Amino acid sequence: MTAGAGRTRANVLVPVAATPALLALAFSAVLAAGWALGLHPFWARPELTLSEAAATRDAGEVVRLIEQQGHDPNASYSVREGVLGPATSVSPVEAAVIVKRAEMLRLLFRHGASPAQDERRRLACTARQNGAGDVVAALLPEADRVEPLPCALRTD
Repeated sequence: MTAGAGRTRANVLVPVAATPALLALAFSAVLAAGWALGLHPFWARPELTLSEAAATRDAGEVVRLIEQQGHDPNASYSVREGVLGPATSVSPVEAAVIVKRAEMLRLLFRHGASPAQDERRRLACTARQNGAGDVVAALLPEADRVEPLPCALRTD
C-alpha cells in the first residue's frame, strides 16, 4: 500500500470513528436545551388538576397549585380517565375520600378546603362504606361523629 492510500484511508476512518461521539454530543445538546426550556426529554408531563393531585397523593403539587397558582380547594376540577376510574369532575376533598387518604384531607383542610357540613357527612358516609375510618375521622370533628353514622340510602 502506498503512503497516499494510507492517508486517504485515515481521512475516511477518522470522521467515521468520530460520528458516534458527535451524535451523542448533539443528542446531549438537544436534551440540555429542552431541559433549560422546562421540557422533559423523554415523555410529556401532563399538568395535574388539583383534584388529580389529591387523588394521586401528590402533596407537593397540591400545595403548589393552591399557594402558587391560586387554585380554589373547594372547587371541582376535571379528573382524567384512569385516575379515579372514568373521567369525572370532583372536588379535591372528594378525590381524597375516594382514594381513602386522610392525610390528604388534612392537608386540604389546612390549605382552605371547607366543605359544608352536609357535604362532609355525605363524604363520611362514602368513606364509612369504603371502610376508611381514618377518613371519617378527618372529615368529621369528634363532636359531629354519631354512631352509627346516619347514612340513609336514598332512591329518589
